[in-house]
Amino acid sequence: MDERPVSRPRQPRECAGFTLIEILVATGAFLLVFGGVMGIFTVFSRQQRAGLATTTLVSEIQNVFETLEREARTGFGDTFSAPQGTAAFRLKNQNGQEVTYRHDAAGGRLVREVAGRSAQALTSPAVDIPALAFLVTAPTVETGVPPQGPLLRGAQGRVTVSARLCPTGGRAQCLVVQTTLTSRQYVP
Repeated sequence: MDERPVSRPRQPRECAGFTLIEILVATGAFLLVFGGVMGIFTVFSRQQRAGLATTTLVSEIQNVFETLEREARTGFGDTFSAPQGTAAFRLKNQNGQEVTYRHDAAGGRLVREVAGRSAQALTSPAVDIPALAFLVTAPTVETGVPPQGPLLRGAQGRVTVSARLCPTGGRAQCLVVQTTLTSRQYVP
């Protein structure tokens, strides 16, 4: 006689698999975790873009002020001028060239012009300058002793530059900067 175990038909509860409720709970938990991770990623990406925009802005400011500082220090102080009602600054540089720094309001950029030549933008399109002002002062040398020699004649020019710079696209906050530059030469 053949004694094999008799197999019974399987009941639905004994099936290997997941129920609909288990799948819904697992999917819901996955979506919650995925949503949290995506939220963190989005915030991190936004902050990284804002940080890069601020770094670019600071780098641009440093380059512009280094250029202005170099030319103002070596320029002749008694030739400094800032025409009323304009955001412009003029001087005669050490090479005897008439140089103008002006705000190009249409493009939001700082422009350097040499008389008789074309203009050159000092800021990149990544930076917008909504406000720029130059204040020129020419204090005289007051020592109580009459000037002796050509170095003490005239005035030591000084220009204060105030600017508000913003990254284009509004990815970071604007920066307001101000510096005062002084000439080291008195007369041409």
